[in-house]
Amino acid sequence: MRTHTLAASAATFLVLAGTASAQMLVHTGSHGGGRSIVGLGDLNGDGFADFVVPVATGVRALSGVDRSLIWHMTLGAPYEAINYTLANAGDVDADGTKDLAVGNEYGIQGATQPGWVCIYSGATRALLYQWFGTVDRLGFGAVVDSAGDVDADGFGDVIVGTTRLHAPFPQPQSYAHVYSGHTGALLRAFPSVLAEDSFGRLVTRAGDVNGDGLDDVLIGAPGDGTYAVPPGHLYVYSVINGALLSDITNTPSPINVGLLACTAGDVDQDGFDDIAISAPFENFSTTRPCPSGE
Repeated sequence: MRTHTLAASAATFLVLAGTASAQMLVHTGSHGGGRSIVGLGDLNGDGFADFVVPVATGVRALSGVDRSLIWHMTLGAPYEAINYTLANAGDVDADGTKDLAVGNEYGIQGATQPGWVCIYSGATRALLYQWFGTVDRLGFGAVVDSAGDVDADGFGDVIVGTTRLHAPFPQPQSYAHVYSGHTGALLRAFPSVLAEDSFGRLVTRAGDVNGDGLDDVLIGAPGDGTYAVPPGHLYVYSVINGALLSDITNTPSPINVGLLACTAGDVDQDGFDDIAISAPFENFSTTRPCPSGE
């Protein structure tokens, strides 16, 4: 096993080789970056995957070979950079190149404002779409990811979540929004299920869970307002009709289901995509069954 120690004095990004976790690249930037890093594939045509990182003045694409600068994109005021969330939005404009999602939960004027999400072309860096939250302090844009192609129109769609971490109590109802990559229109808004459940802390593509040929989505709700470390819920939804396909939880065991999960592909080759779930607060000194889905 390899151990890597990083200096904490500045934003540091470490790239490891997949074969043996060998250290390949270390990029150290200025204070204010480091919240997220995203791979967008080969951006400069050299045959190697590259990556994008936030910096104090915006975002930078760096070579996966030698971390040399491919491009820099200035975004807003310098203080905003510490709040950027970056994500691979998928191929939103269907041009064969993955596109970049940039979210900022604090909006333009700080934590009291609604957040925003911008989608930029991975090929040209042109602004494709911009979406704004409608409720102050709800954390719109804190979480953003590719939703896959939820309506089979050939364009990648985008899902945006909330955190409600700065919302006053009692917290307002939160939503996870799914937007069309073809038109930018809102395809569906999924409302929170329980009071103060942190619904939308996780949003991502689920793959095709129900075998209808369309991508479904995962929405996590790791809290429920009643437990110090709540059991949490992970909801699987069909976007095309809004149906709840599965509610995965582990009541009353407090393991924060809904905090970390992703599509696992078709692990058992039964024609249905499967889901990988992390339970970060599980106590491994005891043996418990896996969370149940229904």
